[in-house]
Amino acid sequence: MKHPIPVVLTDSDRASLQTFIHAGKANARTFTRAHALLKAADGWTDQQICETFGISRNTSIVSLHTQTCKLASYGGN
Repeated sequence: MKHPIPVVLTDSDRASLQTFIHAGKANARTFTRAHALLKAADGWTDQQICETFGISRNTSIVSLHTQTCKLASYGGN
């Protein structure tokens, strides 16, 4: 199932997430969500994301939407 809330990231958002991931200064859950967020923006389905990262569908669609603003703004603040 595709995300009911599309995840759209700008090039700047993607770069910020990549920087965040490679900085290595957060807990594993946050890194997993950052990776999943990038995959959601690439068009992966909820099922693909859940199976790949071992997260629930609720985490996939609810938390990723919430994390979009928080994680994508990492590089700007």
